[in-house]
Amino acid sequence: MMVTVDGGRTFVADAVIVSVPIGVLKANLIEFEPKLDLGMGNKNKIALHFDHVFWPNVELLGTVAPTSYSCGYFLNLHKATGNPVLVYMAAGRFAYDLENLSKEDATKFAMVQLKKMFPEATEPVQYLVSHWGTNPNTFWSASPTKSMQSNIILLAPKISASITNNGY
Repeated sequence: MMVTVDGGRTFVADAVIVSVPIGVLKANLIEFEPKLDLGMGNKNKIALHFDHVFWPNVELLGTVAPTSYSCGYFLNLHKATGNPVLVYMAAGRFAYDLENLSKEDATKFAMVQLKKMFPEATEPVQYLVSHWGTNPNTFWSASPTKSMQSNIILLAPKISASITNNGY
C-alpha cells in the first residue's frame, strides 16, 4: 500500500489506519484508490437549557406533524443529569436546512415544536445549536445503517479474534 501526503512524500506500508469523520472523506479532502463506498447523513441538535422543568419525567418527547419536516423528538437530559435541559433532535431534510439558519432561528423552530406539546413552555435561558454538516472537521453526523451493515459483515471475521472486550 502506498500513501502520498501533502508535499508529495510517499510512504509504503502493509496497512494504514485512517481516523477521520466520514464527512471529511465524502468532501474528497482525502483521496482513496479505489474509492471508498461510504454513505452518510446529517443530524443536528438544539440544546435548550431552561430555568425549571415543565415537562414529564420521560426520556423522549416526540412530535407528530402533517409533514415529516416538522416531526422530531426531544431528548430529556433532566432525567439523566438533573439539569433542566431538552435537546431537539433534527434529522432528515430539516437537519440540512438547519445549517442555513442562525442559532436564534433554529432555536425558535425548536421552541415552536415544543410549545405545540407544552403551551406553557418558557423560553430557554441558554441554547446551543450544532451545525455538523458544515463543520469542516466533520461534514456529517450519521452513518446510514445499510452501508454500515455491509462493512461490519466484511470486517467482523477479521477483527473479532483480536477484540476481547472494548468496555461494552
